[in-house]
Amino acid sequence: MKMTTSKLKLKDLVKGESSRNTGIEIREYILSLLEKSDDVEIDLEDANFTPSM
Repeated sequence: MKMTTSKLKLKDLVKGESSRNTGIEIREYILSLLEKSDDVEIDLEDANFTPSM
């Protein structure tokens, strides 16, 4: 069985300023990837986290 991996760079998903709404959208996107793929690889390089993110 072939495993599929989705890759994403978190910094590319954050548009402008981090916000709670952006965090929710990214979470929903990651969950949708998990439904389609066996694994999701998230690149956290250069990601600036806030309490909302």
